Amino acid sequence: MVNGEWLNHWLNAGTLVGGAMFSDRDLDSLYPVNSALDTDQDGLPDAWEIANGLNPFTRDTNGNGVGDGEEDNDLDGLDNLYEYLSGLNPNNPETIAGRPDGAVDTDGDGLSNRQEQDNHSDPSRVDTDDDGISDFNEVRGTSPQYPGWYTLPNASLSPAKAGVLQISGVGQYLEMPTNQPRLSLQGSWTIEAWVNMDPAFGGTGTVIGRSVGSMVNYQLGIAAGLPYVRFAGVYNGNLYPVQATGTAVLNRRSQWYHLAGVYDKDAGELRLLVDGSVVATADASVHPSLVDSSSVVVARVGEGFRGQIDEVRIWNVAESGTNISVTAYKPCEGMENGPVLYYRFDDGPFGLSTYSTSVVLTNYTGGISTQQLLGATVEDFAMPLEDWKNNLLNAGRLVNATMAEAVNTPILATDFRDEDSDLLP
Repeated sequence: MVNGEWLNHWLNAGTLVGGAMFSDRDLDSLYPVNSALDTDQDGLPDAWEIANGLNPFTRDTNGNGVGDGEEDNDLDGLDNLYEYLSGLNPNNPETIAGRPDGAVDTDGDGLSNRQEQDNHSDPSRVDTDDDGISDFNEVRGTSPQYPGWYTLPNASLSPAKAGVLQISGVGQYLEMPTNQPRLSLQGSWTIEAWVNMDPAFGGTGTVIGRSVGSMVNYQLGIAAGLPYVRFAGVYNGNLYPVQATGTAVLNRRSQWYHLAGVYDKDAGELRLLVDGSVVATADASVHPSLVDSSSVVVARVGEGFRGQIDEVRIWNVAESGTNISVTAYKPCEGMENGPVLYYRFDDGPFGLSTYSTSVVLTNYTGGISTQQLLGATVEDFAMPLEDWKNNLLNAGRLVNATMAEAVNTPILATDFRDEDSDLLP
């Protein structure tokens, strides 16, 4: 309608009926300050973009061909993404009076925010890649472990090293994410790992397992020395377990076995493989439901085991015995149609069984405190790189267990790949 509608006594206006009313909604209620919602996927949360004069629905607010995250509105040398990561004002070159934003060291690790930007590291984390070497030591080559080496602060495989999951006692394991649909496998699947049993291992423990209440989504383990793979779901209201168990006791200690379990839903078969050979099968022609969202999910690696575990992989397909044998001896990150979970245990830090260092940071503009807790995460190499931007959302969490450097791992230490020479893996 044209302006001046009031001259027509609001003839064309709508009418509120039945107690309906207008409500005053501020931006804070629509876009909470701490919300991680990022509609345009430019790395900047919607609330932060709105608060700083940017459009959260487009990556290029001013249409100049430069994305909002790469813009430097206040010409202080920090782009908007690093202003956000540093907790600074993108429209003020000196958020802290007298101190250029680029010269501020938000996380107190010895690298200025501008240096963090130049090295693609996180200005709010002392150890961006959580490999046990601070960003400062990686960039300056002052690490006691690798003196004189420049290594990437944002790549846990730089420097290259070979590690394993070390389980030395009761109550030690690695916890997988419990709330991610990628690990809830309702169709065919393959789970595999290398295991090196300690002489003190009693012969019964879980290698990989995910259960939902009374149901077992998938489980690979050893019971009384015999390897097995199993699942248990509900069929016609009853718990329906399926298990394939090997007949030969795994009696080698301090040597590596490769174990794999395959559920082939189309073939209606559950298969167990040891060192690349099928040693047991079980009929799985009935397909029980493995969904029970109301129950507690338990997803762990190494619970009850004692020794070393390496190269844990979970696939959402039934891998053939040939493929399992071929890929068991080489890393598989970056593979097309790769695993949905992949723990290499090469990322470090080694020897830390729990969160060891906490750094409380203050966001200069919002007064928000954040914390980096180091040493308890295991990187999932099936996920996109730079998971630190998600606060390591996809990582596994060590519970009393440790990652340990080892010389006799099935796969030798391999460094990151940098195919486009941009200093990013």
